Amino acid sequence: MPVDIEYGISYQIILNHPIDYYSELLPICIKCRIMIELEEFKQSHLLKKEKIYKLTLFPMKEFDEQLYKHQLFKDYFHSCVDFFEDYMEEDKYKLVRDYTYYVKNNNNLPPPMNKEEYLQLWNKFIHMNDNESFSKNFSIVYRDFKIQRIIHNEEKMNEIKSLEQELLNLVTLTEKQKEIIDIVLEELKGNVNWHGLRLDHN
Repeated sequence: MPVDIEYGISYQIILNHPIDYYSELLPICIKCRIMIELEEFKQSHLLKKEKIYKLTLFPMKEFDEQLYKHQLFKDYFHSCVDFFEDYMEEDKYKLVRDYTYYVKNNNNLPPPMNKEEYLQLWNKFIHMNDNESFSKNFSIVYRDFKIQRIIHNEEKMNEIKSLEQELLNLVTLTEKQKEIIDIVLEELKGNVNWHGLRLDHN
């Protein structure tokens, strides 16, 4: 198993609104006898830079032993840590990574482009990637391209979601972990936007 894990699976909860660590979260940690990580951040890839409030119940290290027994996850890992990306050919594992980061749980997705619109965006992205990658507009084009190359084709997006689910299915929660999840969800009742296993990176 790799010493420095860069990609894995964690169990996360996305909150509807902020939570106070000392008065609200710490009592839950004490009750469950685990440390729950709280993150508050703005996701720059969203069309609107809304704040995200995230709890990590079980970090990646909880599941690494399960994951690295499987060739499927090893293939995903090796693809993701390879920073070179040939945009002329699509890597299914990098698409899953981008789906998790740019599309999943994104409530501000643009409408899918048609084929002609997407081709124009693709050409613009390739041109800027080769010639203008340091321009201030490139980050916007880069984000739009990453999102649209997934959502513009419904069949492709379903394939990506299916592969993501295959990867998530490599992890099996213990009965103790399920009990902890139930307790935390009960304590946070009314403040849970989404929860579940999620492909993650550090």
